Amino acid sequence: MSGLFTILLIFIVTILAFRMNLFLGIAALIITAIAIYKKYHTEYLVGRANAEFAKKNYDKAFKYYEKAYKSKSRKFTVDISYALALTRDNKKKKALKIINDILS
Repeated sequence: MSGLFTILLIFIVTILAFRMNLFLGIAALIITAIAIYKKYHTEYLVGRANAEFAKKNYDKAFKYYEKAYKSKSRKFTVDISYALALTRDNKKKKALKIINDILS
């Protein structure tokens, strides 16, 4: 329910910004787009990595995992997914480093 409330609030603020001034409305849309990108970009990268890994495109998968891992907004589940994929590809030293980073 919280997500729906947030979306409704953003929609109302954007509509009010457009009613006040066209440029203010455009600024509200740009700020919203940036916020959405920052919030969901890491999840998108992990989703792409998981899909590529399932297709056995390991090079592409590790490229997406690495980008998600380097993201500042990542959650520890990103680290765990990346470490799990590394162990499945016999890259245990790198996986162990990631797990140690999680635990420290």
